Amino acid sequence: MAEHPIAGPLRKSVIEDPQSFKRLATEVGVSRQTLMRFADGVGTLRLDHAETLCRYYGLELTRKTRLRDG
Repeated sequence: MAEHPIAGPLRKSVIEDPQSFKRLATEVGVSRQTLMRFADGVGTLRLDHAETLCRYYGLELTRKTRLRDG
């Protein structure tokens, strides 16, 4: 299965962050348990939590150019 275009890069950022889940939770205001479950791929994030983490990591959602049938 292909990696989710939003969750994939966000999960990678959380996993590769060298600080502890406890410290990250304190920094961004998302519970440690939520971050751990998300990083393990067994949980999801509420949209407001995903937005907070995207801002924290400097991630942006962008549109890919789509080819039209024609």
